[in-house]
Amino acid sequence: MKKYLFSLLLILSGTVLFAQQNNIDSLQQLLKKEPSIETRIDALNRLALILRRSYPDSALKYGEQANKIALKAGDSSRLAENYKNIGNIYYIKNQLDTAIKHFEQAMKIFEKKKDTLGLAKIYNNLGVVNRIKGNYLKTLKYYQKSLEKRKMLGDIEGMGKTYNNIGNLYFALEDLDLAMEYYQKSLITRKQYNDSLGIGGCLNNMGLIQLEKAQYDSAIIMLQQAMEIYKNYNDRQGIAHCQSSIGLAYMNLNQYKLASQYFVRALNIYEDLGSKLNIARTLIEIAATYNKQTEYEKAAELAARGLNIALEAEIIGQAKNAYNQLATAYEGQQKPTKALHYYKKFIELKDSLFSIEKMREIESIEKKYQLENQRLEIENLENDNMLKQIKLKQIRSQQIFTIIAFLIAIGFIIFLLVTRKKLKRKNVTIFEQNKEITKQKNMLENHRKHLEEIVQERTKDLRNAKEKAEESDRLKSAFLANMSHEIRTPMNAIVGFTELLNYTSPTAEEAQAYRKLIEENSNLLLHLIDDIIDIAKIEAGELKVQLKEIRINEIIDNTIKVFNNKKKQIGKAHIEIEKKTDPNLDNPLLKTDSFRLQQIISNLLDNAIKFTEEGHIEVGYRMADEENHLVVYVKDTGIGMTKEQKQFIFQRFGKVEERTKKLYRGAGLGLAISKNLTEMLGGRIRVESEFGKGSTFLLELPYSA
Repeated sequence: MKKYLFSLLLILSGTVLFAQQNNIDSLQQLLKKEPSIETRIDALNRLALILRRSYPDSALKYGEQANKIALKAGDSSRLAENYKNIGNIYYIKNQLDTAIKHFEQAMKIFEKKKDTLGLAKIYNNLGVVNRIKGNYLKTLKYYQKSLEKRKMLGDIEGMGKTYNNIGNLYFALEDLDLAMEYYQKSLITRKQYNDSLGIGGCLNNMGLIQLEKAQYDSAIIMLQQAMEIYKNYNDRQGIAHCQSSIGLAYMNLNQYKLASQYFVRALNIYEDLGSKLNIARTLIEIAATYNKQTEYEKAAELAARGLNIALEAEIIGQAKNAYNQLATAYEGQQKPTKALHYYKKFIELKDSLFSIEKMREIESIEKKYQLENQRLEIENLENDNMLKQIKLKQIRSQQIFTIIAFLIAIGFIIFLLVTRKKLKRKNVTIFEQNKEITKQKNMLENHRKHLEEIVQERTKDLRNAKEKAEESDRLKSAFLANMSHEIRTPMNAIVGFTELLNYTSPTAEEAQAYRKLIEENSNLLLHLIDDIIDIAKIEAGELKVQLKEIRINEIIDNTIKVFNNKKKQIGKAHIEIEKKTDPNLDNPLLKTDSFRLQQIISNLLDNAIKFTEEGHIEVGYRMADEENHLVVYVKDTGIGMTKEQKQFIFQRFGKVEERTKKLYRGAGLGLAISKNLTEMLGGRIRVESEFGKGSTFLLELPYSA
């Protein structure tokens, strides 16, 4: 039965391919007839959509033509759709930043027009691009936003696409069981809508899961089924994906020549399509086959090519894989120095992609998403039960009312027959009863309102308590995750290089380098522990300051002297640290805590040297605009900060890393400690900065001339 259904699916796919080619011809003929502006834009967009996977360059030309016409006509709806299509084409060409730019332009228009379906699609696309760039937290948030919109619309078909993409995310995070769960959800929905191409994608992804679980024979069968579907659609990229995956299966079965043949076929298609992501990935996979066959020089050459493409395109995941293969190749060539260099690069990238903090936050987001779904299901069940109970009460009330009305009618007739006089008395009684009932009803209504107010107040209190508890838990988790990573990194270096000294026979030059690295990481660990102790004392209110009169010039001179030695040790001797004073002030006298003031200036200088690669650093003081205050400042020509970064830089664990390509060490405690110490000294601290143009930290302290 399964074989029959699969054969039927292939027949339908072939029919679709034939219809697709007819569609292309029809659209091209339509454009030659000079149709209306709207029809022309739609036809160009449709051609770009059809051709984007197999012929991305041709698709891009059609998309750009549609973009020019839509901009000129001011047609915002079609313009948004056009930006989305062009973004998809740049994604296929692996020009990810350009793709994100077009997706965000489409998103702005969809948000302005409150187009829920358009936003659902854009969130999904932004998730895909951020996954490739290694921004896994952003990826999961975008996917869940897309699912939320699609559920609101009842878009089951679109949910199937997003389920598949979430599966890809968890596959990248090496959570195979969760990835398979989302792939199966996607496959079920795509079968409901006879989405043959989507079914092919699910089969390919599920085949990759079976590869990871070492079920190679069944993986090859599933991947070949997916490839047949792609062939019937002439989807060259899908065909290449399947060939690459089959190559991985044969490599794990130790059939390296057969694996290489599949990899080379895939590489030829990727190079023709200009897909840098897949070119880099396939080169690295071929390098792995050569490493397996101990042909280490060929492996190193191919892995280096893949690494250059991955770094150029900022494909972090593939750069990590390339470093791993290079380390293996140089180890096989008996070149331990190079092997160690690339292995360290591999570990650094792996730590950045799979840090404890990121993994816990991803787990937290997934749990919240699952709990929210459960809560909604429970609420729906409760609402259904409540409606049933209300209906049952209404039926019973109607029955009781009918019986009572019947009895009252009989009594009323009897009373009419007995006497008019009794009727009048009865009317008076009924009137009094009605008054009493109205009074009781009003009392009940007032009581109900009072109860509602009490419930709302209690609910608000519970919500506030819940938010405080969640915030406390989040801060605790952030602290533990951050400290675990920051302490583990120097400890790993200390232990690793100590083992190299103890259990290998390094040259004198290598031994000296190892000792220097051990010393640097030991000092880094000691500095981190000092910061942790200080922030703990500040939080507990146990840190005290001792105020006495000091000369500011002595503090600045001593600090500059320390950092002139330090900058040579870290390879930044070319960065000059200048001192600048106010000519109207002659070595001013401050009443403050000299140790804590030097600690603040040291933290600011440490940051300035860390984030400055070229230029100079200026340390000085001047009179503040505010009376009786002195400004001590540290100015650098480093990377600077954005407006968003300046808002959180003085918070605990606040770090300037999002917009930089370089990873900077540190726990993010220095500026938080400096801010608290400044306030304890009766002053305040602030920052003036522009991204890419350096930063100036200004410390205002009380001063009496």
